Amino acid sequence: MALQQITDIKHRLAETIKTVRQTNEAVLFSHVEAVATLKPLQIYQSSNNSYKGERFYWKNREGDVVLCGLGIAAEIHPDEGASRFIQVRKQWEALVNRIAVNDACQQGTATGPLVFGGFSFMEEKTVPRGLWEDFGDYLFYLPRFLLSESSEGTYLTSTKLITGDCDDCSIEQFLNEREQLLKMPQSMKEDVPSFSHVDEKNVEQWKGAVEQSVKDIRAGLMDKIVLARELDLHFEEEVPSGTVLHNLASQQQASFIFAVESGQSCFIGASPERLIKKEGKQIFSACLAGSTQRGTDESMDEQLGLELLSDEKNRSEHEFVVSMMRKAMEEQCIELDIPTEPILMKLANIQHLYTPVKGTSLPTATILEFVELLHPTPALGGAPRKIAMEKISEYERMDRGLYAAPIGWMDMNGNGDFAVGIRSGLLKGKEAALFAGCGIVEGSDSESELTETKVKFKPMLNALGGLRI
Repeated sequence: MALQQITDIKHRLAETIKTVRQTNEAVLFSHVEAVATLKPLQIYQSSNNSYKGERFYWKNREGDVVLCGLGIAAEIHPDEGASRFIQVRKQWEALVNRIAVNDACQQGTATGPLVFGGFSFMEEKTVPRGLWEDFGDYLFYLPRFLLSESSEGTYLTSTKLITGDCDDCSIEQFLNEREQLLKMPQSMKEDVPSFSHVDEKNVEQWKGAVEQSVKDIRAGLMDKIVLARELDLHFEEEVPSGTVLHNLASQQQASFIFAVESGQSCFIGASPERLIKKEGKQIFSACLAGSTQRGTDESMDEQLGLELLSDEKNRSEHEFVVSMMRKAMEEQCIELDIPTEPILMKLANIQHLYTPVKGTSLPTATILEFVELLHPTPALGGAPRKIAMEKISEYERMDRGLYAAPIGWMDMNGNGDFAVGIRSGLLKGKEAALFAGCGIVEGSDSESELTETKVKFKPMLNALGGLRI
């Protein structure tokens, strides 16, 4: 079987190179094969020396799609002119316009060529510096090697952009990398290094921003704003993203688990919130706003959940999100199903008010059109959107980067899945910057909101060794 696979790849590569030289146009070569013994998370952990800075990982909330990307076959770069969502869509369409894939591409979910990445929360007019300098306004790349694990099995997609100047040496290197990946050991979990110290950034200033926002809301300037704050952690040695991923995957099983590396940085987290998923014409999203802590026993937990369901402040915050979601989704949907009452989503450290959203999209609608329509939802920005975004820039005094922004993947058939990058942090060498935010409405209290952010820091703090603040 292995001999047949390599023979098939070499034959298809030779045919693709011949086509490229005849037409003088680049072709995206992609080969999909079943690899039952490879596990995405273990391969991510084992590949630190070989692919550090060029890796991503993704597990959806349902746990039925797990992806690991290694290396970069092609990147989507920021461009001038159209909106960044249109830029990404057009560049991705151009990449898959001339493509050579084998029949196995259709055998598994999220197999074949796909791009993974995310957008910054705020659209950046200049190149970011400092904390987010490795990511920019958006970052998407097509992996050279993609492991896709789903109910259909586990598949490896090997991809290379074949151009007129591809020589035998580059082709041989590509094939050798594939062989090395298939033989890669899968047991290299490291420990989280010793913790040095913590820096809670501008706590009093943040509480003052909450109080000012409540005044703005009472004055009729806006209905809601989401204010986030930053927590900086310092360690004795570099923090291995593979270990943090392992911890998140075992501790936050009901969440999206994600990581994307660029340069020396890794954006990583365990988000409870889906922004948009597209399967053919079927659309899935979620309204997630309003939260409380988990109880120490079953009785207390149930009581806290019932109080959350009846709490006026949290229900009001949740309704802002539902109302905006309905209005935005109607633009691109033929049918829409949004329940009238929220339910509880219970996670390891927190419980939320949750309303699932389903719909049937217009035939021409793309997943990135939905991303553009929905980002940022009132759960991450505020309402009205424009004034809330302006006040976030004024009050937070930090660069959110990819925090609270869309992160996910899309394939060549227009399918994809994007989560909202919350319960997250940025790993950079010996430091980790964590982020957490709260929805501020008329009834908000700065001390209560500060306590809520501490609850929302817990998933990342636990994954970094069970730290407490």
